[in-house]
Amino acid sequence: MSTENVETNAQEPGELERLRAHNAELLGDMKKLRAKLATQATELDEAKAALHAIRVDGPVGEAIAEVAAVSPRIFRSEFERHYKFAAGDDGKVAIQKHDGTPATIQRGDKRVAAMLNAADLRALCAATGEAATFDALLRADNKAGSGAPTNGGGHMRQSKPQEPAQTQPASFGLR
Repeated sequence: MSTENVETNAQEPGELERLRAHNAELLGDMKKLRAKLATQATELDEAKAALHAIRVDGPVGEAIAEVAAVSPRIFRSEFERHYKFAAGDDGKVAIQKHDGTPATIQRGDKRVAAMLNAADLRALCAATGEAATFDALLRADNKAGSGAPTNGGGHMRQSKPQEPAQTQPASFGLR
């Protein structure tokens, strides 16, 4: 810094005070903007969470409820050890590996991206190598030899409706 600048600044004390006041005003404005930015960032995070709940969590919960024999929350936590659910570019839910690549299943003679449906969820569970764990978590697919749902192996009997028993009115006291 040259000596001329020091002498010029020393000669103008009013200018120095004006600059300090302007600096304080700018710092106050910056604090307000940072607070506003933090508020908007929080609102953005809340909006993203709500959108995720609508676009991903809702459809995933419905699909898991179709196949899970246990609470969907328990099934989902076990399933998400191997795969994750994400909103796809087309608006549909995509099932991905943790590295972000699409989870694939075998259909016929080629591998295709798994979709969010009961059959594909079952196929992905079988592909994890933890079949025993998922067998305990998956609902039986209700296939009998003909594809008809079973009734548990028992025979259904129609019971005759019971006639109401005739009751005598209670008598109190002497007859």
